[in-house]
Amino acid sequence: MNGKTRSFVMMLAAALLLGCAACGGAGAGEQADTVAVGEKFTAPYQVESGTMHFTVNRAEISDNMRQLGADPNSMAQYDNFVIRYDGNGTKRTLYYPDYVDLETGQLADGLAFVLVDITAENTDAVSNITGDGSGLFDSEYMFLPSAFYLCDLAQKDTKDGKELSTYMTMSEKWYSAQQEGYMYELPPGESKTFQIGFVVGRADGDYSSLCLTTASQVDKRALRSPDVVLVDLGLGACG
Repeated sequence: MNGKTRSFVMMLAAALLLGCAACGGAGAGEQADTVAVGEKFTAPYQVESGTMHFTVNRAEISDNMRQLGADPNSMAQYDNFVIRYDGNGTKRTLYYPDYVDLETGQLADGLAFVLVDITAENTDAVSNITGDGSGLFDSEYMFLPSAFYLCDLAQKDTKDGKELSTYMTMSEKWYSAQQEGYMYELPPGESKTFQIGFVVGRADGDYSSLCLTTASQVDKRALRSPDVVLVDLGLGACG
């Protein structure tokens, strides 16, 4: 898959999932669906119809990608950057491959790699990704591993030194079956286990506030929506 195709896929994913954070209709007392590692959940924004379940089997963290079995050379070389906040809350953007040693897998100071192992089970779901005439999406059962995000509920986004209403949310930077493409096919009645990886940065090294989520943006409104899923990864300190 070339760079233009991947960019199209990623923009499509963002368009499909952006509504997660902005969805209305969350009444008093409603809140996001919070689950733990090992518990099943659904991601309705990934399907046109039917049901698909996901389970986070485990989550691991390290300041070295290779230590968790991830090759930094298999990461995309375009649209690949990470954001790191220092102890004063100053945001710095680092671009691939400047933030990782491609030989050793060691990340730059203040960064960590989070590996999430996920099992997808398709009961009777049809994907909401429709064909674009290119032949890329011939199957009705093509899904995006990048449809999950990592949210830090202890870190707000900032712009021009001002704190925004949204929490820091990161997209995946590594996919275990990336050599097969940026999507996976999963017909009804079948299951698939895969891994996705995120690069995150906290000055204090405490990653206990990280959650896997189905929302590309998370704010207080999203946290009141029962359609948004938050998976408590149970991570702690790194480094």
